[in-house]
Amino acid sequence: MNKNVSWSLLGRISYSDCLDIQNRLQNDIVSGKDCSYGHILMLEHEPVITVGKFGSNQNLLASQKVLKERGIELFETNRGGDFTYHGPGQLVCYPVLNLKELGLGVKKYVNLLEEVIIQSLSSLEIGACRRDKYPGVWVGNSKIAFIGIYVKKHITMHGFSLNITKQDDAFSHIVPCGITDLQITSISEILKREVELKEIINIVKDNFENIFEIEFD
Repeated sequence: MNKNVSWSLLGRISYSDCLDIQNRLQNDIVSGKDCSYGHILMLEHEPVITVGKFGSNQNLLASQKVLKERGIELFETNRGGDFTYHGPGQLVCYPVLNLKELGLGVKKYVNLLEEVIIQSLSSLEIGACRRDKYPGVWVGNSKIAFIGIYVKKHITMHGFSLNITKQDDAFSHIVPCGITDLQITSISEILKREVELKEIINIVKDNFENIFEIEFD
């Protein structure tokens, strides 16, 4: 039987609006109102800093006043992890998936998310890898993709962000992932050319279908 998952491209959207969508989708599956394998949302966020359940206030380097002046929102979330940044020039992917129906545990699920990113970058001839104890994807000593999830009754939300264009200035307001002196990179920096989001979306979609063995509606 085909494992059909719906796919949506939301464009540029605020963090709060997208969070409402994720919560609704997750709650519908948890309650039994939605019996599908799930949904995958791809998007760009307006500038926002989020902090997960294990975040430390000392890893926020700018005051809320400074963030507001620079048009960056600040949100506490229920995902794992510490502080991270989302904004234009990143591809953000939020899978709301039924892990039980897909036969996946949480550890395997995170591993597959990393593999989607690694294989997508490989399609661009970028060699990337994962690191033990640090969810996400790395190119050399620099981090290019970030992962943070929340699971309720086997149903996921949140997901990953992949840097398409240079993001150094935005990440300067935080200690990303709680890692001091973390180097950040992007696809455009590595390829030394401008890269558009639409160039990456279909690559990620194809790898998602292949690695998770699903089909998009």
